[in-house]
Amino acid sequence: MLLWSEDDDSDIMKRHQPWAAIPIYEHGACDYFDWFDPPMCRRSKIIILGLLRKMNERQTEIEKLKLKNEHLVELNKKLKKIVFILVLLLMLVILSNFKVAKSPNGMNQVKMLQ
Repeated sequence: MLLWSEDDDSDIMKRHQPWAAIPIYEHGACDYFDWFDPPMCRRSKIIILGLLRKMNERQTEIEKLKLKNEHLVELNKKLKKIVFILVLLLMLVILSNFKVAKSPNGMNQVKMLQ
């Protein structure tokens, strides 16, 4: 396989942009391209590594917040059950203080127990 570089043929490299696809010619092969990227400068590497670090920190923070959210959803479900039970018990206590009595005319009367 023949891959062009600056040492092999500098005219060919000058005709191509550094990020362009460079054809690779083998005996009997055609329409096959390989990608050539020039080496990155030191500043680019520093910036990319910083961005990756920040992205990883944000991803970790997202995972922590998801776990916290799941925990809060579970606590919310428990709280709703407790409130429902308390309201039900309160209704039972209030209703237990009343009794239904039949009056002589056939109408039911609700009286509060003393």
